[in-house]
Amino acid sequence: MARETAATLGVRYKIPSLDYTSKCNEKINDILEVEVKDELCRRYMARGVKNIKIQPSPSWMQERLLEAGVRPINNIVDITNFVMIELGQPMHAFDRRDIEENRIVCEKAAADESFITLDEEERKLDSSMLCIKDGNRTVALAGIMGGLNSEVKEDTLEIIFECANFNGVNIRNSSKKLALRTESSSKFEKDLDPNLVEFAMNRACHLIEELGAGEVMEGTIDIYNEKAEPHTLDVDYTWVNKFLGIDISKENMKEYLDRLDLNTEINGDILHITVPTFRSDVNIKEDVAEEIVRIYGYNNVKSTMATSQTTKGGKK
Repeated sequence: MARETAATLGVRYKIPSLDYTSKCNEKINDILEVEVKDELCRRYMARGVKNIKIQPSPSWMQERLLEAGVRPINNIVDITNFVMIELGQPMHAFDRRDIEENRIVCEKAAADESFITLDEEERKLDSSMLCIKDGNRTVALAGIMGGLNSEVKEDTLEIIFECANFNGVNIRNSSKKLALRTESSSKFEKDLDPNLVEFAMNRACHLIEELGAGEVMEGTIDIYNEKAEPHTLDVDYTWVNKFLGIDISKENMKEYLDRLDLNTEINGDILHITVPTFRSDVNIKEDVAEEIVRIYGYNNVKSTMATSQTTKGGKK
């Protein structure tokens, strides 16, 4: 929404603060092992936070959560929900005491497995559902809801932050089977950008320090085997004008596309466009034309009557 609003108004949007300092000498790689066993998890990132102080979030955070329809719980849970609403990337926090064997494994559930979610409901899982396990038992339904057996509690002293990217179709199907649609699943089922994971994790760590909620450990565990990369498109600006029935310069087209973070260079009559990973919907020249006319303004496109060649008696 910030990008769209800024592009419409011709101004720059502000990136939330992401900086933080690891004040804890302990390294997460020394205390935790992560294994991804299923390609339905495209990226899994984990960081640790020690010396947690569970308390209410500041009023400004609680007010923003309430305005978004989310009930404030405590500072740690509120941070994960705040980041999800602010950036569109769900997160989760585990009480480290409840992660047995100091392992996190991302794999599918066992057939007819029972699991109690955070809402205290027992769920019957099947072997198509992606889960987060601690080596022995399920501790979260991937992309949907965490488990009661690893929730953040009033006496929690250490947490493991999870930020991941899951296959949207699998999350949607699992959510439907379980009749459990959450804020998290509604985001994941739209197929998120895997590169948003690190952005959101950094934001959460910044908020940990800003709120004085704990000390971020050194290091990051990041399982990211097939990195999403920007792609490029070459589009003739004269084709865009003909396709849309408008007449604007290639320089104006470049300006409109740049406003949308579709970074563009002009090579003669060709618009060479670098499409960022968060715009996976822009893949063909017609997509580019649509982006241009959105910013140009549909109201500026003149209405015309459709014309056709008529025949008489079946002959021209």
